[in-house]
Amino acid sequence: MKRSSLLAIGFLTLLVAVPAPARALRVSASAWGSLRDANADGTFESVSFPTAILANRYDNGIVDRGAFEISLAGLVPAGMVVSEAILRLTGISSTLNNPGLDLYGYAGDGTITVTDATLGSFLYSRPGPWVVGGSGQTYTFDVTSLLNDPGVLAAGHAGFVVRLSSESVAAGGYRNVQLRDPGSSGTASPWLDLTVVPIPEPSTAVLMATGLGLIASRRARARASRPAPRIPPGD
Repeated sequence: MKRSSLLAIGFLTLLVAVPAPARALRVSASAWGSLRDANADGTFESVSFPTAILANRYDNGIVDRGAFEISLAGLVPAGMVVSEAILRLTGISSTLNNPGLDLYGYAGDGTITVTDATLGSFLYSRPGPWVVGGSGQTYTFDVTSLLNDPGVLAAGHAGFVVRLSSESVAAGGYRNVQLRDPGSSGTASPWLDLTVVPIPEPSTAVLMATGLGLIASRRARARASRPAPRIPPGD
């Protein structure tokens, strides 16, 4: 085979083997709500849709948990995987004792119902304070493992539940945290920053190695075929 043909095949092989570039995306929650247990018996009876994600506990028995879901439609195409997923939440109000929060993750269905309050597997515990000096603090949670869960991907929505780390209070006491998105919209829609990269496949590695090998072979043959330099007589 001609050298020019080998070189062309090498470049074409590399072109075919190069994977698609990584994609950086920012998405917001598509649904959110506040789930209420009116008498602290572990059964959540109602759901409301305020402008903030609430996690509350009052001495009259009321417990509120916040839930939100993020649509994954079209975010992770076939042949790609989430290399990083960072959830961002900002506190806008809390009691003076700044209670801690626990974050749970589950496979969502695009709607918020009372059953979501007890769904999910534990992801993180984040101590307070959520609000300092009247200004909200934005916190990040690495939820990459949840976004690569086959069940979550198949469901098409990543669901999250926010609970107080302690849902017990003394008489006359209460715990309260309100959360929203980190931007200026003032909505209860947290942000999720994703980085999506191609899944490395053995065939891709073979193609790249083949292409590089052909190009290296072409260069080696070119060097070998060069005539030796002539040395003038007397030198």
